[in-house]
Amino acid sequence: MNTYREFRRGFEDRRSLTQADIDQSLGTLRPATAPDTEKGIAPETLQSVREVLRQASEGVSATEAGVASGISRVTARRYLEHLVTVGQVDKDVRHSGPGRPEYEYRWLR
Repeated sequence: MNTYREFRRGFEDRRSLTQADIDQSLGTLRPATAPDTEKGIAPETLQSVREVLRQASEGVSATEAGVASGISRVTARRYLEHLVTVGQVDKDVRHSGPGRPEYEYRWLR
């Protein structure tokens, strides 16, 4: 209610408005802080993947994180990559014999 009141006050006693005036008034309706997670990242699943990494004594692959979290490898990789982007996880290449190498993720904090 107070937010809307502030928004309305932005237009009181003004005969002409500039785009900057309108943007500033609309800004009072928007939250001032950014969301903690990006679109498509569920906080509960993110916490589950974090716990898997924290409890691991060595690096974890997306497949291993998925199995431990009860989610698919693809979903685990998306969450792991998010954690790399925000600087909580380190990513390195794991060579374990012939075939395609996989990424290994380690908790940094």
